[in-house]
Amino acid sequence: MGALFVCPCLQRGVFSVNKQGPKDNEDTANNQGPKDNEDAGSYWSTLGQYMVEQRSVGFSFFLDGCEWYVYPFVHPQIAAAVFNGNPQLTWLVWGSAFMTSILGSMVFGILADSLGRKASFLTASAVIIAGTLGQGLCPIIPVIGPVWMISFRCLQGVGYGGKFSVGQVHLAEKAPRSILAMSRLPILLPSACAMFLMSSMVMPMYHWLSPAQMLSWGWRVPFLVTSVLGPLPVLLFWVEMDSDVPEIEDQQWEQSGTQAQEGLKVGVPATLSLMEVMQEYWLHIAVCTSGMLMYNTYEGIGAPFMKAWLSRWCDFSHTKATLFITVSTVMLIPSTCGFLVLADTYGVCKIGLAGAVYGSCFSIPLFMPLFWHNDAV
Repeated sequence: MGALFVCPCLQRGVFSVNKQGPKDNEDTANNQGPKDNEDAGSYWSTLGQYMVEQRSVGFSFFLDGCEWYVYPFVHPQIAAAVFNGNPQLTWLVWGSAFMTSILGSMVFGILADSLGRKASFLTASAVIIAGTLGQGLCPIIPVIGPVWMISFRCLQGVGYGGKFSVGQVHLAEKAPRSILAMSRLPILLPSACAMFLMSSMVMPMYHWLSPAQMLSWGWRVPFLVTSVLGPLPVLLFWVEMDSDVPEIEDQQWEQSGTQAQEGLKVGVPATLSLMEVMQEYWLHIAVCTSGMLMYNTYEGIGAPFMKAWLSRWCDFSHTKATLFITVSTVMLIPSTCGFLVLADTYGVCKIGLAGAVYGSCFSIPLFMPLFWHNDAV
């Protein structure tokens, strides 16, 4: 969780006084949260306006989350239909998207720096939609089917990794300083809602459709529905988002870069090489890496396997396990908002570290039934 708060600050360069932009030259050490404003309502009004402005981004990440979480909710049918009943290979293909997302972050990050955030965001969105649609249209043919599913799953990972990274940068750059941590809300909140929707959508499907229908065509429905709806927020983003090619951004910086602070011109941003960035921000990169490792471990392993884990070690029924995951997802939404508000108030690093400790401590009890089960045996 620490990475979720540190990343926006690293993207905005708030840890370095010499690398600031014109609108970042005040209050560089700390963010101002609700308690620091003369009128606490200004924080929430600013946040409300920001959320309205970034509604296309939030809606887009909501559908992306639906596309991303479809696979684990129908993995038994995918295993039986595509991978000849091999659950290990099915889960390996699920994890392949996380690996290719690294490539997507690098490729679309370079594209965002050279052609602008808008072009990179739209291209990554198209890649995600293509990957989701391809999975839903996977042919049930030996060899061809598994290769097809693996290819489009990896393609989806490339697009999601690129869009996730570019989206974070876009949101952090557009956010006022006072709500910098809350700028993550258009990503985190829709993703949690998407997981809730998927769990709510799949439960009736298992109830209404027979096992033969789910195996034949039912597992394809969530893929196809989300891929058809996916272009809608992308088109809204394309219409509402202003052009942000590097030349225009540089002109805006130069026009507003007339102020000076302590004898330093802070309007024009410095151009740093990759090695200089690594040397300047190595500590923050390390925190982000460790935080994202924990986050992706939960998202990639904990969340998808939780239903099977509850059924095996806690004797939960299929319905009860699904309901448990749905309720826990709903609880995630207010806790996420609470941590983000605290991060804006007391600082992203402090609250990010506290969030990481909080998540780790509350994860430990989840493994206790394993030991109880062994003792009982």
